Amino acid sequence: MKNFTTIQSIVFPGKIDEIPTDLYLKGEVKSGKIGLEFLNQESVRFDTFYNLFNVSKMKSICSFSSVFLTLNFRGRFSYKIIHSHPEEGTDQILCGNEIFSDFEKSAQIPIHDWPDLSDGYLWLQLKALSDGVLFSAFFETLDRPVHEVNLGVVIVHFNRKQWVIPALQRLRTELLDDPDYSGKISLAVIDNSRNITSDESSGVSVIPNGNFGGSGGFARGLLYFKDKGFTHCLFMDDDASCEVESIKRSWALLSYSTQPKFAIAGSLLREQVPYELYEKGAIFGLERKALKNGLDMRLRSHLAFAESEGLTPNYGAWWFFAFAIKDIAYFPFPFFVRGDDIMFSLLNGFSIYTTNGIACWGEDFSYKQGPLQNYLDTRSFLVNGIVSLQEPVWRHLAKASKSFLRNLLTLNYASACAICLAIEHSLLGIDFWIKNLDMARIRSEIMAYSPSEKMLPIDPSIYDSDQLLFPGGPDPLKEELGDQRESRWGAYLKLILLNGALLPNFLLKKRVLLCSKTFFGFDRAFRYRRILYFRASDSTGYLAELDRFKLLKVLFRYLIALTKIGLFPSRYRRNLYNAVRSHTQESFWRNLYHC
Repeated sequence: MKNFTTIQSIVFPGKIDEIPTDLYLKGEVKSGKIGLEFLNQESVRFDTFYNLFNVSKMKSICSFSSVFLTLNFRGRFSYKIIHSHPEEGTDQILCGNEIFSDFEKSAQIPIHDWPDLSDGYLWLQLKALSDGVLFSAFFETLDRPVHEVNLGVVIVHFNRKQWVIPALQRLRTELLDDPDYSGKISLAVIDNSRNITSDESSGVSVIPNGNFGGSGGFARGLLYFKDKGFTHCLFMDDDASCEVESIKRSWALLSYSTQPKFAIAGSLLREQVPYELYEKGAIFGLERKALKNGLDMRLRSHLAFAESEGLTPNYGAWWFFAFAIKDIAYFPFPFFVRGDDIMFSLLNGFSIYTTNGIACWGEDFSYKQGPLQNYLDTRSFLVNGIVSLQEPVWRHLAKASKSFLRNLLTLNYASACAICLAIEHSLLGIDFWIKNLDMARIRSEIMAYSPSEKMLPIDPSIYDSDQLLFPGGPDPLKEELGDQRESRWGAYLKLILLNGALLPNFLLKKRVLLCSKTFFGFDRAFRYRRILYFRASDSTGYLAELDRFKLLKVLFRYLIALTKIGLFPSRYRRNLYNAVRSHTQESFWRNLYHC
């Protein structure tokens, strides 16, 4: 009997609630417990986000010379395997026929044109000629894998049992109990909150751990699977949900990849708008750039653009990131969270691959903004920019200063304080990171002055306001502010006046500026003494008010921190280098965990 290996299964809708059907298929068929249930003359096509088979990407990274499409079905169907050329906008039928069976049967269809194909996508079109069921369908190959892959999946958990326990049950049923992946994929939960019981674990290995954030949790999982002789690791967050097929496809790609230092970064779809792409890989430089942001994965043209060549990601986020353990020269740096995934990719020099169909859903990062997040972002951006990218100190201090001023001049004093604190802490040298692995003291300090920016239920209609809810879109203030681009001198004047804070009260606006939580344009906040930050999706927000004493106090504190760095930039850089060199060693984490 010939031994086939599944490369990519066709995914049916319905396993994850509230996900649009047209991410999986186009048609009116019913997705039941046993498969897709067809009535006579119903048809379906699979040229979708989860089910296109990307020829050019497969050919560029994998080594297999044969491809088959296998259909497990009952009933009478006609099928077509279609090759699409997105750049030309044409479709070509490679093969088609009728299949029939009164009982469940497999039809294995060879794609004879595979050796001659070089680009585009393959996809299946199926029409029922009687009532019937498609139980499963998958692309497979006769070629033996290039690598023997034992993939260890690491999930780091902290007090999100309502998310992680159902996920473990689903992973147990759909992955760990699948005989095709027995001995090939295993799962471990690093329980930073130490509260998952054996009854809740679904038989998955749960490792109680100190709360050293994502950095510590993923480092612990990496050590666990390395010591057990696994060849590859997949890092996943407990707050990101994914199709189990994404994990299976990752195993196949890792098994057939011929690229050195090959790694897979899962795309992120927006939890609030589950068909919209937030990120398909990312680039870290002076700015963090999410690639292919905002595309609608229901649209064929957007699918093609998402897969098209463009900027190459230089890091993969840890909501879904797979790699070979042998390629690891540097372990995670103890950032706690934020920035650890950036450094991990940059220092290890992965060749990062992204593709439609390997993805997960997560909450928008704009919804997670606040003082603590600003602290973590500032700290990691400085260390990564100066050490991982080896760029000048001043360049990333300028970036931090821009963020500081934006928050300070839009009345977000807690966030400005947090950014200042991050600059001060980056001055403290190698011992700072060891003493603050759990971030407990730092989080307490930030929480002490962050209630002013806590999102609470609020009714914006009670305020007499000017509305600016959608920066970048229709602007209700355009008539008042004018449509002309502001001159450079005008911007400098606003900065000198601290965005109006140095003006007398009678020149300040009495109305409240109502704007979205993601509002970043300090120029639009000029002369407002009150700003209501509002998130329409859950009707929460907070009112920020001008406080000149607090503004000047934080500004003076920030200037002192910058002066300390400016006087001794070489020592500052050297201290950061020493911390990274020490704390990204495997021995650092082994000593911490005594393993």
